[in-house]
Amino acid sequence: MKRLLLLVCALALLLCACTREKNGKDTDVLAHEVRAALSDNTGFTEIDDDFVEISFDFLEKTDDATVLIDNTSSTREIGIFHLRDQGDMSAVESGIQSYLHQEIDSLHSLASLYPGAELTEKLQRYEKATVLKSGSYIGYFVLDGNELATAKAAFLAALQ
Repeated sequence: MKRLLLLVCALALLLCACTREKNGKDTDVLAHEVRAALSDNTGFTEIDDDFVEISFDFLEKTDDATVLIDNTSSTREIGIFHLRDQGDMSAVESGIQSYLHQEIDSLHSLASLYPGAELTEKLQRYEKATVLKSGSYIGYFVLDGNELATAKAAFLAALQ
């Protein structure tokens, strides 16, 4: 009985591995390539799956997601998602925009209560955030102005 159960589990794992096959790079590889291209690329931490699941309501349309956050000074973020089976890109983009708007609203509230340079800097980064699509990948970048161009170029180059 134990052998049969073990065989069934092994077959289930094999089936899951086969159905998750995708073309291209994993999002964690892409995110780290974008991070590496930045002049100040220290301090970024890969966020755990629980945070990603809570923050983004469209994950059922993706098969891979990675979010890097740098909280050493003012927040910087890199988020990259790979769509599942030619998924609905507009729904994922809308979900990312919704997340960014929620962060902007929260920062507006905090900045009105506690005005200061750090919150103003964070707010400006989120207001200038960029969403970029390439094939079945979509990424968002909350970075300084000069870093945005570097991140976009690195994202597109990594997918070539």
